[in-house]
Amino acid sequence: MALIVGGLLAVGGAFCLGAEGPAYVVEGQVFDEAGRGLAAVPVVAVERFEHLSLPGLERPAEVREVGRTRTDAAGFYRLDLGSGPFKGRIVLRFGGGPGWDRVRYAPPEEKNITRLLRRRSRAVVNCRVGDAPGWAEVEHAIARAGGPESKRGRILRRHGMPRETLTLQNGAVEWRYPRVTYVFHGDDLVESRRRPAPRQVSRKEAP
Repeated sequence: MALIVGGLLAVGGAFCLGAEGPAYVVEGQVFDEAGRGLAAVPVVAVERFEHLSLPGLERPAEVREVGRTRTDAAGFYRLDLGSGPFKGRIVLRFGGGPGWDRVRYAPPEEKNITRLLRRRSRAVVNCRVGDAPGWAEVEHAIARAGGPESKRGRILRRHGMPRETLTLQNGAVEWRYPRVTYVFHGDDLVESRRRPAPRQVSRKEAP
């Protein structure tokens, strides 16, 4: 079955959630690989309409936000979605966006909860957040630098491993990141330099 949305076919919405039905509630916990609850993680529910592509009528999926919250100090959350009706797929998104700790955590995958809500109006959806690729290397580097409160440790915790490390003739060491360079003499941070953002080349300038 398919749903007509804006004159185009939308797939994945073969039923209507919430038509003359109860209010929907989604709750759960977001935690790391050690089982610790993660605080202040954004949790967003969206309704997604995926259109069937027809020749000359290609159109990306439409997304409508239907609920948003953040986890509490123990990682628990609750989303009240109302009674709808929802004619597309209901998807949960965890984390990401401004403030997300990309050095420590990998962005979780979306969760399609449409089938859960079709069976019951109250669903429990937990999310385990895995370590970011390279986190083990960063963690070891922080320990070698004297811990997370040391100058090098704070930089590593904020940016991750430097893209490039250079030893200068005067013995100073540069840690180069895409937008900033840090210069050390021994354990002392002696300079930090912002690097200009790459200039956007317009189509007229492009070769």
